[in-house]
Amino acid sequence: MEAGREAVAAGGIRQGEGSVDRTGFVLGAALLLGAGGLLAGCATSPEQGFAEGAAMVARMPVDAPCPERDAMAPVTNSPYGHAFEQGYSPWTFYPRKTLEARQAGEVVLCVRLNRDGVVQQAQVASSSGFVALDGSALFSLGLFNSSGKIPKLPEDFMPGEGAVWLALPVDYQPPPKEGASDQNAGAGPCARRQDKPYHGSRYIPELGDFPRRMSYTISDEFRYPQQAIADHTSGDVLLCIAIDRASHLIDAAIRHSSGSPLLDGEALIALGVAQMKDELPKLPPSYTLPPGKEFMMFSAPIRFRL
Repeated sequence: MEAGREAVAAGGIRQGEGSVDRTGFVLGAALLLGAGGLLAGCATSPEQGFAEGAAMVARMPVDAPCPERDAMAPVTNSPYGHAFEQGYSPWTFYPRKTLEARQAGEVVLCVRLNRDGVVQQAQVASSSGFVALDGSALFSLGLFNSSGKIPKLPEDFMPGEGAVWLALPVDYQPPPKEGASDQNAGAGPCARRQDKPYHGSRYIPELGDFPRRMSYTISDEFRYPQQAIADHTSGDVLLCIAIDRASHLIDAAIRHSSGSPLLDGEALIALGVAQMKDELPKLPPSYTLPPGKEFMMFSAPIRFRL
């Protein structure tokens, strides 16, 4: 495992050693394909990998979607919300690979805080259109949370509320340069299915070892965050990944949070880096999408363990 991931950082980022289980990928056909699904991982056979990963996914309920932006406005637009955003800013960083690719866009996170200023839940409410940038925003929030520098809620602010939600916009804008990557912002397939439960899967032989190769390719880019190691943080992340007929990544999102923005963010960053390196495997010729379907969606369970 490499010592660290290159980044352009304000607050700084250091990565360390840990393990990420290559448990496998589930093709959640119940999500859009109308049938079952597939899983394969580091098991001795695709069928065994399917069974192990399907059991893991079954234990990971889909997270509830973010509150509506208007519902978060009283906190977001308050003096406390502005102080939170200012305190978060020094912890943000621009992953070097995304900067080199001229990727830009605004990520909006929804963040649930208790009265002690501890992040209880966080997810991407609105994507930048770039997986690694979305992951970077979550990762930065994890660093801010671990720092212990998030201010407590004032006693006279929303009394009686044990926790509050706020929207946190994070704008990534590199210096202008020709040949910038096209942004693909908006609600993609994964975002549109965020509030839908996972209904199970079945093994699809035509895909062969594609899920295994996908799992290995992405897990090779994982770096266990040093701060997560220091905090003794582990957990399970469930990613939604959508690819088109040409095997291009068109969307990704967190379906089930690990409970740690650091780990959730790292999962998205690793997927985005693998995409930018053009390392993601291609669908085998033996498999074609059903008529009328332009993309497929995977549920990808990722287990972070120290």
